[in-house]
Amino acid sequence: MFIAFTPDDRGEPFAPSEDERTLLWVLRRLIVIGPHRRCGAVIVALDRRFGERGATLLPLLHALTMAIARHASRPITIAAPCAILVTPDEIRLLTALRCARRGDSAVPVLASLVTPGTAEVVAAFIDAIAATLAGCSEMVASNESRRLRPRAPDEG
Repeated sequence: MFIAFTPDDRGEPFAPSEDERTLLWVLRRLIVIGPHRRCGAVIVALDRRFGERGATLLPLLHALTMAIARHASRPITIAAPCAILVTPDEIRLLTALRCARRGDSAVPVLASLVTPGTAEVVAAFIDAIAATLAGCSEMVASNESRRLRPRAPDEG
């Protein structure tokens, strides 16, 4: 998956991490297929990137898309799953996730996307996603290091 860097609201380059790229592709795909359909590619992508926690992330990401759709203050621009560029609204969502992962409030970032007083509702889903992701990066790195480790001659 290729995602180019798009300037955020401050004009600074935005470089999504591997976790963010996967989540962005999944969010885009969930929006394309709709809330009541399943997509095997989404399940596989979450499982490959986040392991067992991918199964927990899927309903949270579904809920996030529904909360944004319900509480959006304006049309939210989400690109097609195969798009190279990240839209400004996608940057806001990923920035909100970064805030939550640092332990900061995502509410100020979400305020420009949702109606007044509902940013807390959407932030609750972002917080739950961030909590689920806690430790995933270390787990993925650990899994990758095991896979890439050369076999010893006696391991067959």
